[in-house]
Amino acid sequence: AQLGMAAHLGYSQPLCHPRLKVAILATGSELVEGGELARGQIRDSNGIALASAVHQLGCSVSLRERVADDESALDAAIDRAVASSHVLLTSGGISAGWHDLAESLSSTNFGCGRASP
Repeated sequence: AQLGMAAHLGYSQPLCHPRLKVAILATGSELVEGGELARGQIRDSNGIALASAVHQLGCSVSLRERVADDESALDAAIDRAVASSHVLLTSGGISAGWHDLAESLSSTNFGCGRASP
């Protein structure tokens, strides 16, 4: 519909951009998808909320993964995310705990923004 309106208004060669592909990594061994929670588990609500926001912005989600607190698993997930997307969003893993690895890995490889609730 938008291209039709552009043609109607005389724009014969409108500038178009591909839809951004966004990868979402929710980090933390405590994250689960749903169902009953065991001691120390929480539901991955941030990953779902981020995916919804990405769609509302008109972008596509190329990858949505939960990644355990394991350096090699996180490194491999970042490699998959970078290979499949234009933008990488991470959730979790920026606390002061010894097991929170996302900040140390990503800050050496990417420009990072940091947000806390």
